[in-house]
Amino acid sequence: MKLVITKENELKKVNNNGLQKRVLTVFAKMISYFFHPVFVPVYVVLFLLFVEPFLFVGFNKGQKIRILLQAVQMYTFFPLVSIFLLRALNFISSIKLEHRKDRIIPFIICNIWYFWMWYVWRNLPEVPVEMVVFAMSIF
Repeated sequence: MKLVITKENELKKVNNNGLQKRVLTVFAKMISYFFHPVFVPVYVVLFLLFVEPFLFVGFNKGQKIRILLQAVQMYTFFPLVSIFLLRALNFISSIKLEHRKDRIIPFIICNIWYFWMWYVWRNLPEVPVEMVVFAMSIF
């Protein structure tokens, strides 16, 4: 039960709809996981590889998949594994990083991975300059 004020400025008891609240909570969590910052660089790389028509002209599908796998590995897989290892070693209290002090070490580790991705792509001649600049901007 909750109290609401009607249009006539009267206080009225209203039953909570538990199902609606649960559906909204599940939907909000799905959106939260889908747009988590660890996945956003991969979405941008996917867009640049398969939607943007001029950046990867002359690349075959195998080359595009290789760049995508490199991005997934360095922007998502290694940072997530690092977080799970920190949790397993009790350096952080939860993988949700709820406390401010829990975010320091993961932030440094993720920046190391992001720097490494920029460094690798910077030295590969087949990676377009725009992707190298994008990797630097993520770092």
